[in-house]
Amino acid sequence: MKDLKKKPRKKQGRAAKVTMRALEILSETAMSLPDFVGAFLTAGYGASVGKMERARGGGAVDLEDINIRKYREMMYRLRRDKMVSDTRSPKGEIQYTLTEEGREYLEALRKTVPRLWLIPNYPKEESEEYILVTFDIPEKEKKKRDWLRAVLKRMEFVMVQQSVWIGKVKIPKDLIRDLKEKNLLDCVEFMETRRMGTLSAE
Repeated sequence: MKDLKKKPRKKQGRAAKVTMRALEILSETAMSLPDFVGAFLTAGYGASVGKMERARGGGAVDLEDINIRKYREMMYRLRRDKMVSDTRSPKGEIQYTLTEEGREYLEALRKTVPRLWLIPNYPKEESEEYILVTFDIPEKEKKKRDWLRAVLKRMEFVMVQQSVWIGKVKIPKDLIRDLKEKNLLDCVEFMETRRMGTLSAE
């Protein structure tokens, strides 16, 4: 078993983020594998507790529609490392829950994984107008600039220029909040337009 007193190594990278995501989903309640997969796919990186709760309540997913093997392997590794235990419900369904070791490891991950730069899965709501996003973020803030581009790409905006993006997606309040937390709000402008005009994506 892993030494849970040691901090997770930074070189774990994406694997550490995925593990943290899985443990956070299981941290509040026991879940079946279908419910876990549904929450894992819905919550997204950097999801708030409230969003994870809504994901948990979304019901089971159809395991035939996705590649379930990797999620079974993920759960196997978590059980092998004693981070997760399983029990059977009165209906005979296997339920997974976080162990004390898992909670300790989750706390260690929370201290080492840079949550500030995880790419949130913001809700996408179609806009009647085109939304033009422009930003001027200094080179010394390159990490923030790359984060914003990744966010816009995930929201299905189209890049016109490196710092000009357009899409028919409403800007969620959570994004405005995150921009404010990162001191980026003054660097970003949002404009509505009925037509793309002479804009053309590269």
